[in-house]
Amino acid sequence: HLGPQGGGGCLMAEYFDPTKKTDALAFDVRTAPHPPSLYMPKLRPPLNSFQGGFAGISSKALDGFADQGFVIVEDALNGEEVSGIIKALDMVVRDESFRAAATETAQKQASAELNLADGGCHPVLQYENSAKDVPETSRARLWNVRKLMGFHEHSAVLRSVAERPDLQAAVRGALVRAGARAEEVQELEVFQSLALLKPPGGREKPWHQAC
Repeated sequence: HLGPQGGGGCLMAEYFDPTKKTDALAFDVRTAPHPPSLYMPKLRPPLNSFQGGFAGISSKALDGFADQGFVIVEDALNGEEVSGIIKALDMVVRDESFRAAATETAQKQASAELNLADGGCHPVLQYENSAKDVPETSRARLWNVRKLMGFHEHSAVLRSVAERPDLQAAVRGALVRAGARAEEVQELEVFQSLALLKPPGGREKPWHQAC
């Protein structure tokens, strides 16, 4: 996920308060509607979008990433790969050991033993608030889930996505463009694996900072 950088994605405290420790709760916490002005940028530059997969990311695209905070790779994954990833995510949600690990993460966050803002690949499974009405025996399905974290360590398919050479090369290029030395970025590690699934009927996910 090559996403927004810098401070422009910070939300006002009335919409998101990190001190409330809600990141790992089993169910999403409803908030006040976000103001329409949040989605009305002052400038509308051309989308930093291109074809060619991760291997085709150019210096121009990296310049756009530094300026706009994102890169859209139109053909990063083919249909078969996308289907495989969706199936793997669903298997993670159904995995009792992952759900148990996610419950442990929530407990550690609630007791201040863990701060997810510090990064790390901690398992998190958060359902949409509406999933409270779904019987527990049938709740663990992808279409009820709002957010998954730390899943790449529980799935060989998802781990292989993070280890793709073309993706890692693109990340190295972005880091070097940001000022890192080439020798500093040869060995990469996953800071966080995160899937914002946002099923139909769930709460919006407004602008946020991802990297």
